[in-house]
Amino acid sequence: MLLVMLIFINKALYYIYRSFIYSNNIFDYGIADSFSNFMAVLINTVLSIILYEKTKIHLGLAVFSITLGFIIYEILQGLIVTYGTFDIKDIIATLLGGIASYLLFSKASLLS
Repeated sequence: MLLVMLIFINKALYYIYRSFIYSNNIFDYGIADSFSNFMAVLINTVLSIILYEKTKIHLGLAVFSITLGFIIYEILQGLIVTYGTFDIKDIIATLLGGIASYLLFSKASLLS
């Protein structure tokens, strides 16, 4: 249920908030562009908890791996890929998503 809720929030922010910010030319410090990186870490953390529930993965390692993967992707996007752009705000949002994931799920009963 948590996974569905996070995906719904991500899509709502994308289709409602981001569209509103863009259509009204509002400066929001790049939040409309970077919130998906924040949400992606949360969503992937929940997904890894669900998929590896029986193996009792170490939360810190899972969050670190997911966060590092997204940061490497962002860096490679700036170096190799031609369809994306490197943005430091995306890396900051990814790091904040990693911190939020760890703090949120280390206290949650999902892991017990």
